[in-house]
Amino acid sequence: MKRLIYLTLHELKMMVLSSGTYVIAVLFLLLVDVLFLGIVYEYSRTLNTKPLVEPFFRIFWLPTLFIVPLLTMKTFAESRRLGTLEPLMATLVRPWQVVVSKFLSTYSFYMILWSGALVLPFLLNFVLASEAQSYFILSFETLVGGYCFIAIVGAFYVALGIFASSLTRSQVTASMLTFSLLFAVLIGGRFLLEAPLLSEPQLSLFRDYSEYLQTFSHLDDFMEGVIDTRPVVLYLSSAFVILGITSWVIEAKA
Repeated sequence: MKRLIYLTLHELKMMVLSSGTYVIAVLFLLLVDVLFLGIVYEYSRTLNTKPLVEPFFRIFWLPTLFIVPLLTMKTFAESRRLGTLEPLMATLVRPWQVVVSKFLSTYSFYMILWSGALVLPFLLNFVLASEAQSYFILSFETLVGGYCFIAIVGAFYVALGIFASSLTRSQVTASMLTFSLLFAVLIGGRFLLEAPLLSEPQLSLFRDYSEYLQTFSHLDDFMEGVIDTRPVVLYLSSAFVILGITSWVIEAKA
């Protein structure tokens, strides 16, 4: 346990000292700012009965598609390229400890970025304090539910990125592979559900399974205050399995 804590703190320290970390943070916040301004502009032009934070959470997938590959591409690919992973594995450190430490540090920074992004609706609510109710900016259940969903699904996405980074020495290849995996999970599932083939009665079971994997349906439930344990188990168990596979890959290639 002490080794895991030490490795995690070391990874966090390296992220703090890296200039690339701050570049990623700036790019993420700029993208979120632009998207948020667009949402505010469209929101001000129409009469809305739903809080502004709801469409804000609905676009979470767009920053995620770019930020997760950038955060995770260095985790193992850079270590392999520099030749620092093999000496580390030659010590008493176990593969799963290295994988979990990189996951915890990357996931922590992922959540810090999203916490910073959530300042925007609070700031807007403060600026428009006298008209906040008429604009309906904040909703407690939507805010808590949406953030909880981003936290839960983020564990799965970060695990995917770390797994992709463990397969190659190239950061570019790792980021492209992560982007492809995330795109398949986020967007591919919806296209799969709309495929004409799934309308066949013989494939009804497969269609039901595809509906269960719809990320945006899970997000809608969370924003409505419905905390269903099934998506929680799905994403967290998937993250656990992927991290386990990553540990096996690291051990096999060490």
